Amino acid sequence: MAIALRQNRSVLGFLLLLLLSLSGWAGQPQTISWSSPATNSALVWGRPYPLTATASSGLPVSFRVQEGPAFIADGAVTVTNAGLVTLVAEQAGNGTFLPTTLARVWNQPGVSGERLGQWPGIERGVAVGLLVQGDLA
Repeated sequence: MAIALRQNRSVLGFLLLLLLSLSGWAGQPQTISWSSPATNSALVWGRPYPLTATASSGLPVSFRVQEGPAFIADGAVTVTNAGLVTLVAEQAGNGTFLPTTLARVWNQPGVSGERLGQWPGIERGVAVGLLVQGDLA
């Protein structure tokens, strides 16, 4: 009799957890849309860039520097030196929505190659020009 009672409690517990998770009790997913600064832009040293992002839940979004020479103050990020900067937008969630994060990277060094043409004594395509762009150039 005790074994049957334990099994019934396990089944009841499982059904209760299933019902709660289907009802959204475990939390609904949410997403973050990052609008400022643009991810394809280079952040100039010493200039504050306003941070703007929204969560699909409508809850407030916070920001932090994950990596790189930058700091956040008064809702803006300021780069302090050369290097890759990774920022994270976070929404902690609540009783209805699950937490979520979104990372973005700025000031990635860019390198591109370009064929120069044929020089005397050099096989065509062997010589290349190197153009370094960005704040690290």
